[in-house]
Amino acid sequence: WTCLGFGALVGVLLFSATDPEGWVAGTILADGGATLDQVQLAKAVLGNPSSPNADLPQDSSVTRDHVPSSTSTTTVLEGVCALPLCQLHKTGPQLFILEHTDGAGHRMKSVLEAVAIAWRNKMNFGGLVGQLQPLTDQHINFRVITDAIFGDEASKELYIYNISNKPSWAGIFNDVRQLESSRAKLKDSDFVYCHAVNEWGYDR
Repeated sequence: WTCLGFGALVGVLLFSATDPEGWVAGTILADGGATLDQVQLAKAVLGNPSSPNADLPQDSSVTRDHVPSSTSTTTVLEGVCALPLCQLHKTGPQLFILEHTDGAGHRMKSVLEAVAIAWRNKMNFGGLVGQLQPLTDQHINFRVITDAIFGDEASKELYIYNISNKPSWAGIFNDVRQLESSRAKLKDSDFVYCHAVNEWGYDR
């Protein structure tokens, strides 16, 4: 599976090489915002969020502040990923995961799974707690891969923290089931950590 995932990732990288903004950034996450069809596609893939009132930001511009804003421009807390990929809702707890230590395919898979979990639970993806060594098992700098797929300098947003510099957690969860069972108790300003996100589709 690792070889298959890495092969698929290489294919995406080759395709994204023609777009300096990154493959995802140049399509669904374009500066102009996602089209209606793209939003519907994302909902179909990720599933409906737990709240019927949850929605994607209507304005793709993002600003940073210490206090979430209720305006159409998505305002995010300091110390979290500000990419449209990460800030899926105007408000919500920030979900963080640990960067894996193995291959590029597994690392990217966990990022996409975390985004899916955040979307379904009306949360935002705060980013990764990065390893001190960015090289994968294939001796590839994974920061370069994230920039190629999610856009120029996306890694600076996704990797604000590392294993020697972590934020204070309002909650630490072993897996998705434990996280979702405690979701109602979390506040919008909470930073939470989930160790294993591979079972994001456990209830399907």
